Amino acid sequence: GWVSRWWQTPPEQVPRPYAVPPYIAEYELRMLQSGVQPFRPPVLRRGYVPDTAGLYEECAQMMPWRQAVFRKRNYQTGEVTVTSIASSRQDSSYPGLHTGIPRLDAALERLRKDFDVRDPRAYLLNNWYPDGNTSIAPHNHDFWSAIISFGAPRVFLLDGQPILLGSGDLLVFGTQRHSVPKM
Repeated sequence: GWVSRWWQTPPEQVPRPYAVPPYIAEYELRMLQSGVQPFRPPVLRRGYVPDTAGLYEECAQMMPWRQAVFRKRNYQTGEVTVTSIASSRQDSSYPGLHTGIPRLDAALERLRKDFDVRDPRAYLLNNWYPDGNTSIAPHNHDFWSAIISFGAPRVFLLDGQPILLGSGDLLVFGTQRHSVPKM
């Protein structure tokens, strides 16, 4: 197969698989050349945040939510265009991994240590799905991601495979395609 054929070949000489967008292949090669392993196989840790009672409500009240808008990516160049088209969800973001919400910050610090997050540009993006009609379309990131779920159980799709995330569950993954479908 493909893997056994290219296993011993230096990464810069391996042809890009058809299903991998060029911008992701370029990003991963830059990371390898910098001495950082870009690939992360999925890791699911059920109940990673053990005491979530009231944490969903606390985040819903304290985070600076704003109307999320659709973003469009050019899959050849990786360039992202932010549109003015409103999404069904809301989002908020924080530079770094600190929110001012003590229990969430403790979970983020644990995640930083457990997964060796050393990137000084790491940031937190929060998506709020207030009901089962709120969703996000399939997309890829050119970096790995960590999802901590709070509130009611929700289906998350990772490379088309459904994973039911419960409150306090953690899912870490690489550049795999992912989404949150309507329920």
